[in-house]
Formats: sequence, C-alpha cells, structure tokens
Amino acid sequence: MKKNSEVRIQESESRRDARILAYVETNFVLELVFEQEQCVSCEQILQSCEIGQAKLIIPAYSLAEPHEKLSRQAKSRRDLQQLLDAELRQLSRTVSYINRKLLIDSIFPKA
Repeated sequence: MKKNSEVRIQESESRRDARILAYVETNFVLELVFEQEQCVSCEQILQSCEIGQAKLIIPAYSLAEPHEKLSRQAKSRRDLQQLLDAELRQLSRTVSYINRKLLIDSIFPKA
C-alpha cells in the first residue's frame, strides 16, 4: 500500500513538472530585442514560461551572438554619423547651403 502512495506522489510531482521545453536560439532573442515580425509570438512563449506552462532553454551562444550584432550595429551607426557630420561640415562651407540653412533656421527657429 505504501508503494502505491509513493507512486501517486511521484506521478503528481511529474505532472506538475510536465511543462513544454521551449528551446530557443539567436533569432528568438533578436526578434525580441529588435521588435521584429515574430516578436509577439516570442512574447507569448515568454508569458507561458512566466506562468509555469513552459521552461525556456537558451544556449549561451544565443545570448552572445545578439550582443555581438548589437555592438556591430552600434559601431556602424557611429561610423555613419561621423560620415554625415563630415559631409554637413563640407556643405556648410557652400554659399548656397548657408543661405538655405539661414532660411530654414528662420522658418524653424531653435528653442
């Protein structure tokens, strides 16, 4: 008899732990970070994990890869900003550009 109760306890414990194992990779993280097309689906998976219906399993590289991508994008955007700043400096030396800038500044004064 004791054996049956032990079995029931183990069964009920295993039922409680019977959750979906959600194996996700880099694209899952990127979808969330960049709020891309599948972001809502990814958020639903996270919600299932929060309420205990699923368990999220993420390989370490799936966190490192998005970090690298973010770093590369940040550098790329800084480089682009520097190129744009250099181009604007060159344009600011042009008489016609200066006149247009003065006109725009008169229409949209800086606060």
